[in-house]
Amino acid sequence: MKIIIAFLFVLAVFAMDPPLPTFPTQFATDLVIEHYDDHHRQHIVWEYDQKQNKERLRGREFEPEEYEWTLLRDYVGEKEYLVVETLDKIYCNITALSGSLPYPNFNGFTYSGQEDIDFVLCDRWYLNASEWIYYDDASTYAPVQIDYVGANKTNFFNLEEKAIDPAVFDVPTVCLNGGIECDVCVDAAETVFELGCGAASSAISALCGPFAAVCEAALDYGCSEVVSHYDAAKWACTEVGFC
Repeated sequence: MKIIIAFLFVLAVFAMDPPLPTFPTQFATDLVIEHYDDHHRQHIVWEYDQKQNKERLRGREFEPEEYEWTLLRDYVGEKEYLVVETLDKIYCNITALSGSLPYPNFNGFTYSGQEDIDFVLCDRWYLNASEWIYYDDASTYAPVQIDYVGANKTNFFNLEEKAIDPAVFDVPTVCLNGGIECDVCVDAAETVFELGCGAASSAISALCGPFAAVCEAALDYGCSEVVSHYDAAKWACTEVGFC
């Protein structure tokens, strides 16, 4: 009888759910984000340090033109800096920031078994009837994949849990030498778009980041190009959250 009881106890232990996921507070990782709506894939380098209350993300885009971007969020200084670098120009957008560095809360997640993700055995957790699905390594509990069902999927690669060198979060030089508040850029771009090409020459000096393309298109190619460039720039600001 004792042997049976001991055996049942072992089974009960193995049947228990794993502990709720824990997210690292200091790390550097590569992200690959697949957007389902437009079949767009992003590769982003993410450096995150909750103790410093700062994060930095870096990536490259190819529409409406090829450019590299760096997004620095400084919750201590309450500023967000976006640096956009094209083949021949570099810009800095600055916006106000408040609150603290976002950190995931897994209290509402439910365990739903294990699954192999890219040959890694993972625990599978879901929230809101599988709207969000989170996979962590069943052995190390490191994040492996996050699915926002119907919208996008994010995979973590080469994750290193470590303190981030404070120099990583230094304000980029271009932002110290003429960075401009993004709201000014949005207003100027809308002025060009609404009032026509005649406003381009007077507004071009006020534009920053993707919005410079609006004026440049008006000056170089004529009014027919303004709409497409404006839409692309507006998308970068409102949808991607660059501004």
